Amino acid sequence: MRNFVLSGHGERTDTSLLGLNGGTESAALPVQQRWLREGESRLIGDRLKGKPVATKPKTRAPDRKAGRPLQRQIQRRAAKNACMTGSAPWQFARVLLFAYALAIWCLFAARPAGAQMQTATQQENVGDSGPASALADVLSAACRGDETRFGNSFTADNAAAYRALPAEERKRLMQRFSLSDDTGRPMLSSDQNNHTVIRCERAGSTTEFRFGASRVHENLAFIPVTVVNGQSDDFGMVREDGSWKLLSLGLVLLDIKQLSAQWVQSDMAAREDAAAENLETLGKAVDSYEQTFGKFPDSLVQLGGGTTKQVTPDRADLVSAPLAAGSEGGYRFLYRVTSGAGSSQSHYVIEALPEDYGTSGRKSFFRDASGKIHEADNHGASAGVDDAIWQPEAAQ
Repeated sequence: MRNFVLSGHGERTDTSLLGLNGGTESAALPVQQRWLREGESRLIGDRLKGKPVATKPKTRAPDRKAGRPLQRQIQRRAAKNACMTGSAPWQFARVLLFAYALAIWCLFAARPAGAQMQTATQQENVGDSGPASALADVLSAACRGDETRFGNSFTADNAAAYRALPAEERKRLMQRFSLSDDTGRPMLSSDQNNHTVIRCERAGSTTEFRFGASRVHENLAFIPVTVVNGQSDDFGMVREDGSWKLLSLGLVLLDIKQLSAQWVQSDMAAREDAAAENLETLGKAVDSYEQTFGKFPDSLVQLGGGTTKQVTPDRADLVSAPLAAGSEGGYRFLYRVTSGAGSSQSHYVIEALPEDYGTSGRKSFFRDASGKIHEADNHGASAGVDDAIWQPEAAQ
């Protein structure tokens, strides 16, 4: 082992070379080397005590009376002087060692603890089999749109149910976990508490998931996850065949077969509400057209925009291109101008019908001349004024 002391001039001296690390090693040395080390020890001790030390060794006439050959005395004194002043190779080695140590220190000092960002693929290669790592794999796969890896994150029954889903439903399930309809690039890092942080980066948007401390109870684990600027919930994980699998979200146990049916109904209800809201949008556009040009449009196409921003009766630029084309969100929109019985005054009505009954929607909608919207499940046929009045979700 090499020990170092600091000289009075700021120089670092290797005490193992001077025999200061114990008497056993020094006693085993030849007499000449032991004298040499004892002399160096006294020199270092004087410097530590602040005693002046001659910068140039004193010379004296060779001692011939001791019976020692002159050549041996000269060689011994030259060796002693070289150790005290430091030869050029030793000085270079010390400078090189210091520079190397400084470079290593700078490398680690410049790297913030726990903040090194890496891609999800790099994180997965680390091989961490803990529940937080498994959950990070789930969300990363959902972000990338990787159906195979995402499906492998479920328990055996749920994995089989997931693979049995239609391709569109498998895609929608991943989108529910990634909180976006678009795929992205997952980037993993950790916060100051060494908890996982996942950023799903897409063109124009980023979703950030922040993990909390995992609560592990034998084969069960619960991990709180907060979405930045969003909700927070617990993900449940269960150990199955030595690997952590997704078990629950919040208070809901994941049953893919049952949940998929619920999600289909939920998506359908959302499309139905959107169809009714689009009827309101089209009705306001028709009213605006009449106020601007003094007549009703002949078709929905005239409510759309043109290649230029110039507003004309044929291109009023009042609704989006899909609505002007009469199709949006799985519904067809039909518009017609009518005349009241016994009156020359014109009115208009608009209706919305599901394009694929039972899949894109079940309800049909009808906007009457007074602006009220009626709804009914007529198996794809039109609704009418005798059907129930649609109420917006906020008003229910």
